[in-house]
Amino acid sequence: MSLNTNQTIDRYQSLIIWCLIGWHLVSQVIAGIKYGLNINSSYLLYIINYLIYFGLINLWLENDCKKTHTQLFFDMGLYLLFLWPVIIPLYLIKTRRRKAILIIIGFTCLFIVTSLLGWVIGFLV
Repeated sequence: MSLNTNQTIDRYQSLIIWCLIGWHLVSQVIAGIKYGLNINSSYLLYIINYLIYFGLINLWLENDCKKTHTQLFFDMGLYLLFLWPVIIPLYLIKTRRRKAILIIIGFTCLFIVTSLLGWVIGFLV
C-alpha cells in the first residue's frame, strides 16, 4: 500500500471519528432537551440512532483493518451489530496493545461527558 493510499485512509478515518463524535453530541443534546420538556421519543428514532452508530463504527473498523493489514476473525455483519462493545475493544487490543487502553478510556470519557452535557441541558430546559 502506498503512502498516498495510507494518507487517504487516515483522512477518511478521521472524518468517520469526527462524525461519530458529532452525532453522539447532537443526539445527546436532543435527548437532554426532550427529557427536560418531558417529550418521549419514538422507537423508530432509537433504531435510527443505533443504526447510525453501527454504520459509523463499521466504516471505521473496515478502514482500520485496511490500514493495519489486519484480518477480522469473523464475517462482521451481524456479529458487529450486536457485539460491537466487545469486538471493538478486542480489536483495539489486538492491533494497538497498550495504546488501546488509552483509546478505550478516551472514548468512554467522551461518551460520558457528552451524555452528561445532554442531561444538564435537559435539566436547564
